Amino acid sequence: MGIWNSFKGQVGRDTGKVVSNLIWKDKHASVYRRAEDRKQEALKLKKKQLEAELEQKQLDREYEAEKDERIYIEKLKNRIENKVREIDDIEIPEDRKQQILLMNRLILLFKSNPFKDDGESDITNAYPEAILTKYEHTLMMFETLYSDDEKIEYYRRQLGALKKQKMRGKYLRLVLGIVVFVLILLFFATMAYLQNNGYID
Repeated sequence: MGIWNSFKGQVGRDTGKVVSNLIWKDKHASVYRRAEDRKQEALKLKKKQLEAELEQKQLDREYEAEKDERIYIEKLKNRIENKVREIDDIEIPEDRKQQILLMNRLILLFKSNPFKDDGESDITNAYPEAILTKYEHTLMMFETLYSDDEKIEYYRRQLGALKKQKMRGKYLRLVLGIVVFVLILLFFATMAYLQNNGYID
């Protein structure tokens, strides 16, 4: 009798726990339920820790990338500064033939290092600018020393061509953007005009 009564009591208690857990959730949870909750909390904590570690690794990668970019920009600046200094250090000769050779060399240098309109152009455009300036100074001296020379006109035309290349290189994207913007405005103005005058619905 004692075993049977004990068994019935245990079944009653377990059934009561199940019913109370269904009705009152974790407010009256059994030890087993609380143990399960602790496991869930531990898993959530582990997940948060992993997410924090991943986020920190991402931040570290971004920092390294920014650091690498800063190093690259510094190296680029130094390289361009050295090239500009090389151009500035060129002495303009007084000899006619040497001046012509120098102008020809500067023209080739300019064409192989044109002005650009990109993310690095604020740095890199200093080099073609130095080349163009040196060319202008050489031409001025050439005109002063050899004012009757038949080659003056040729080198003036070359200077004009180099300046046009500078404008195209520096402002091409800006000009294209303005042209596209104007074309879009014209398109909408034309459509509005046609619609207002009954040409289209």
